[in-house]
Amino acid sequence: MLQKRDAEKIAAKLGAERAAGGKHVWAKFRLDGRAYKFSIRHGRKSDHSHLTMELRIPLRKLQDLAR
Repeated sequence: MLQKRDAEKIAAKLGAERAAGGKHVWAKFRLDGRAYKFSIRHGRKSDHSHLTMELRIPLRKLQDLAR
């Protein structure tokens, strides 16, 4: 399971810009000429496993990136 702090660490390591939008903060970044974005939910213990679908990266790799 990924938590909010993990999502924030991933956003920082990817050099993502953060923008508030509705219920979530959106992290936006570019990689190899493509634009990506994912949401960071507000709850401290919110599950952020949705990043596997949004970024198309396996959970284990995202967990490693957060460390």
